[in-house]
Amino acid sequence: MPLEDQHFYCPKREVTFHSHMQQLECEVEKNNHKMVYLSYGTLNNQFDKEPEESIMPVIKGTSYYVRIGVEKDATLQIVPIIVEYSAGKKIKLNKVTEPDELISFEESTDKCRLTFKLIGFGHATISDISFFEYREGGGSY
Repeated sequence: MPLEDQHFYCPKREVTFHSHMQQLECEVEKNNHKMVYLSYGTLNNQFDKEPEESIMPVIKGTSYYVRIGVEKDATLQIVPIIVEYSAGKKIKLNKVTEPDELISFEESTDKCRLTFKLIGFGHATISDISFFEYREGGGSY
């Protein structure tokens, strides 16, 4: 997925980001916000509202590996989250906690979006956002 800054959104002034050498550099200043999110692909943080476009194709009965490459300071925690939607409503949150996380969508899922929950402060570099279809019989992708 492209990592240019125009694909990302965060309304908090304590979060700044820019693309550099096909990566996204992100700075999070110390803040008192309860929740800080950096969204990808959908340029808003209205998670209860279905995005106009899905971040990836959602094919019924198909699972995907999600690869998120992030390097960060020890003072900053980044939790990638895939949000699933069905018939215009949010139905499930999938935290991406592994380097190659296997995601199986709900049968009713028709769209999804990606956001990053930012906890703490510091610098981070997002170097990769990839989705690979899981293939039966060996699990390769």
